[in-house]
Amino acid sequence: MHRTVGRVIRVCIQRIFAIKTMETSPKRIKLDATAIGEPIPSASGGVGDDEDNKWRSLLDRRFDEKDVGISEFIGHFKPFTAVLKNRYEDFLVHEISRDRRVVRLLDTSRPVEDVIPVLDIHEVLDDSTVEQIRQLAKPCDDNEVEMDSTIEFLDSQPTVEESVTESTDTTGVNVKSSEVKIPVTGLSKHARTRIHKAIRDNYESLETSTIGDTEADKHIVVKRVDSRSHDSNGRRRHAWPQDKGEYIHFVLYKENRETQQALQELALKMHISAKNFSTAGTKDKRAITAQEVSAYKVPPRKIWEASQRCRDVEVGHFRFERREIKLGDLKGNRFDIVLRDVPKSVDMDAVAKSMESVRTTGAINYYGMQRFGFQYEKPYAIGIAILRQQWERVVELILSDRPQDIQWRDGSGMSFNECLNLWRKTRDAKSAFNNCPQKWTPEATLLKGLSRVADNDYMGALCTGMHRNQRLLYLHCYQSYVWNRTASYRVRTYGQRVVAGDLLLKSDNEVDSEVVDSNGDKKGSRFGDNIVVADERNSSGASIYDIVLPVIGSDNVWPTNSVGDYMRELLGEDEVSVDMFKALPKQWCVFGTYRRLYVKPEDFEYEWCDYKDPNVPLIDSDLVTIRRKAQEVDNCGDNKTKDVECRSAGDDSVVNSDDKLALKISMSLPTSTYATMICRQITRTETTILETKPWLKSRFNV
Repeated sequence: MHRTVGRVIRVCIQRIFAIKTMETSPKRIKLDATAIGEPIPSASGGVGDDEDNKWRSLLDRRFDEKDVGISEFIGHFKPFTAVLKNRYEDFLVHEISRDRRVVRLLDTSRPVEDVIPVLDIHEVLDDSTVEQIRQLAKPCDDNEVEMDSTIEFLDSQPTVEESVTESTDTTGVNVKSSEVKIPVTGLSKHARTRIHKAIRDNYESLETSTIGDTEADKHIVVKRVDSRSHDSNGRRRHAWPQDKGEYIHFVLYKENRETQQALQELALKMHISAKNFSTAGTKDKRAITAQEVSAYKVPPRKIWEASQRCRDVEVGHFRFERREIKLGDLKGNRFDIVLRDVPKSVDMDAVAKSMESVRTTGAINYYGMQRFGFQYEKPYAIGIAILRQQWERVVELILSDRPQDIQWRDGSGMSFNECLNLWRKTRDAKSAFNNCPQKWTPEATLLKGLSRVADNDYMGALCTGMHRNQRLLYLHCYQSYVWNRTASYRVRTYGQRVVAGDLLLKSDNEVDSEVVDSNGDKKGSRFGDNIVVADERNSSGASIYDIVLPVIGSDNVWPTNSVGDYMRELLGEDEVSVDMFKALPKQWCVFGTYRRLYVKPEDFEYEWCDYKDPNVPLIDSDLVTIRRKAQEVDNCGDNKTKDVECRSAGDDSVVNSDDKLALKISMSLPTSTYATMICRQITRTETTILETKPWLKSRFNV
């Protein structure tokens, strides 16, 4: 108890120190004046004030939109204040499949059809033996451990490395044992077969074999699966009906969870590798999302049962398919967004004009702030270091302290930043990883990689510890920064018109700047003759929605007007060249592609809502809809009916002065488009101000 109290006191002191440090944080990086443009309005409609500056320090945001090239708007409309993502229920995302089907969770019932009957392990083994097998099956991969992503504290569940001791635990199980021996002397062959089947059905990470020369001395030995029992993708080989597709497709519904975190937790519950799962892309964390997932040879029943033991995760709509869902296999996303705390004095006519502009004209297709993370003062610095092949520098930047430290929930153990500091001081990656509260983070996976390679093999550690898509995010970050600054220059210089030297996409093909598969980025030249340079002959029928800018890589066509010159200047500022992209090792190569300069939402709708209780959701999630239909929750939605009144965009009727005002927006956007950038265009307010994260406000007593 004294240890816990001491830990709490130390954490409080750290927080006080952290706040003081943030309030006196150094100046942000200074950009070229030509990329900054006019000041961006704050939430109050002005250029900025003390309250905004206080929020900036408290929110641990070391950079703002101007620092990543976001500076321009379309048109001139009056800004207004609002709060984006006040609750995660205020941001709903539904994937749109390639066949334009909006993916929704409509049924969470147990799947009827299964692949292979699974034998209950408790029918053939006693509880003590089952517990030994369960301990043996505990995953030791860095991507398959404790997944709790609570901002402040984590569940203090030990990892395999931490739980290994010479003694036995409270169940009497020797957790250091690398195998479990089950005596089966005297049992019939049929009984032994049932034991083999039960273990393999329930624990895919284990394999079994029978040893013993005579019937008088036989054992079944249970071990973790050898790598030779996996296919080339590291997935377990096992029987699967020939008449069924090898992949199970299902809908993953999650609330306030990272996509990868939710999938890793499902894998953890099933004792399989998260590599069995694949998606078309990741969805927002602070949101309610629904998307399709494919699982390689995992019975639907196992997935459903695992979901029942996962927090804020539901699954449904299982079907057998012969193809895997790959990154980019989607048409876009459907968004339902609530902007809360809109002032009652807001000029609704001005807002209506802004909304109509977004409906008819759209917005600049900037990469949003989510693209750049949150923990680095210069978020694209890692990408520059990768291009320079300064691998030690890359590792040091990734393993820099987070602005907000992460603790174990019970106060025991080292904090996240303490583990990173341990590595910096001792270069003991294994110890730092074993003590790390969050094993699924990029930093932790990199520490795991460092522990597996020779000293000073920093590139090997990056490739060993981190998945390719995870590694390439840092390069994508730099590509996005260059694209954003180029887009701002293009809009500021030429406005909304096609000019000679622009790049045009002369087809209905989609341009997706984030598609990365196992073979690397698809080459920019894949568009062939569809990418043309605008001139008098081909630009007469072109619109601003045909304009694309290169997402720079080793294989791009560049604009031939001043935009191309500006791109070269940007690279020169960072001492980067296209030749550096071409010189990258195969594990890091990015060919580059193209991204539309302007984006226009489809099926765009909005309405005003008057509400009293800020804790009442203003949009029904899929799960609420299911429960209402099933009458599982008494009076579900009654509070909403009494406390929420929605009215059409043109309804200016007077409402109760005590009510709060919110703006509900629904729209469909193509893949790789950021809904937060549409909200920015609507409100003409910086998203770092819109997302004021009120759940932190009470913590710091602002």
